[in-house]
Amino acid sequence: MTKDRVVEIAVDAAKAHQDGLHAANINGTVFNLAKGGYCARLIRQVHECALGLESFEWAYRAGDAKQMEDNLKRAGLRVKRPEPGDIVCLNKNSGQYGHIAIFLGNGKIVENTSSGQRGKPREPGTKITTLSANLKKRVSGYYAAMPPAKDKPRAVLMIEHATGKVVGGFELVPGGNHIEDQGKVYVKV
Repeated sequence: MTKDRVVEIAVDAAKAHQDGLHAANINGTVFNLAKGGYCARLIRQVHECALGLESFEWAYRAGDAKQMEDNLKRAGLRVKRPEPGDIVCLNKNSGQYGHIAIFLGNGKIVENTSSGQRGKPREPGTKITTLSANLKKRVSGYYAAMPPAKDKPRAVLMIEHATGKVVGGFELVPGGNHIEDQGKVYVKV
């Protein structure tokens, strides 16, 4: 599963709400779309759906956006250059519970919010929103909880410390279960 799947599920949920639905069943996960203020639940459900997990099995789940960002940060998932499918935390000046969304790229996010002032539809709930200048000021971090959308093997060179000479190399091969395989290295032989 990749970030592409996260984007697809998040956009499907937002479009269902835009089409007037109050709930949507996406691959067996029931999303409550018309109730605002459940941003951390949306992030958890999107990732569980993408990974084929049961409810509350996602490793970074939390009761609110600030706790979820703490979990992602502790796991070392913060990134400087977000990609579509990454998580954007908007916890600067965002109240007691914070706010969190799925980054779509091109200045867009999918969020579940109680705000009726932004996004489409204007009513609270799950929607696609432009990451405005005001929202950008609230960004506290971006996190990659899924593998990149376009997995490519990466070459790793082995360099002798004393001489700086290349003494070997191998390719890291993407794949496997991102949650279960954390810390493992796959080598193409």
